Formats: sequence, structure tokens, C-alpha cells
Amino acid sequence: MKKSDRKASRPEQSFSKSQLLAASRYSTSEKDVLAAVLNGEATYSHEQAAKQISVYLTKEVM
Repeated sequence: MKKSDRKASRPEQSFSKSQLLAASRYSTSEKDVLAAVLNGEATYSHEQAAKQISVYLTKEVM
């Protein structure tokens, strides 16, 4: 089995809001955005968290 096949078959890990806020992967400003936009009851992959940051930062300001 190729390495890419193993990665594709492995499900993404999900993390709680508090786990993502504690992760060293995100900057302080990114953690501020995550604190504001994530639901405390849901779990998110790192990809989903990055998408939420991106959506928030590209939102038009009125």
C-alpha cells in the first residue's frame, strides 16, 4: 500500500474548541478568531478550523 493510500484511508482527527485553542499550531490572533467562531459543543479538524479562520478574515466589513 502506498503512503498516499494509507493517508487517504485514515479519518481526520477531530478536536474540541478548547483543544484547538491550546494548540501551538495557531497564532494568538488565530486563537482569538477561533474562540469567537467555534461552537463549544462541536468538534473540528485542523482543516475545518483553518477554513473558519479564513472565512472570518475574508468577511466583508460593513
